[in-house]
Amino acid sequence: MRDDTPSDQGSPRPISPIYRVGDEIIFKFEGNLRARVAGYEVVDGRVRLDCRASLRFLVPLSQVVGVEPEE
Repeated sequence: MRDDTPSDQGSPRPISPIYRVGDEIIFKFEGNLRARVAGYEVVDGRVRLDCRASLRFLVPLSQVVGVEPEE
């Protein structure tokens, strides 16, 4: 995602994400998963995306082991 070559001044080039807040990305996680970009941060010289995903499952009632009521 970034070019590690230093600029002419000897300092690393600024890191900028290639995805904007609100973009939808697809990434590999036990298959392909879609998520919406909520933000980003730079950690150890790498851009890390903060994403939100909505997962849907069909769950047999017999597999439910507990319930927490909505507050």
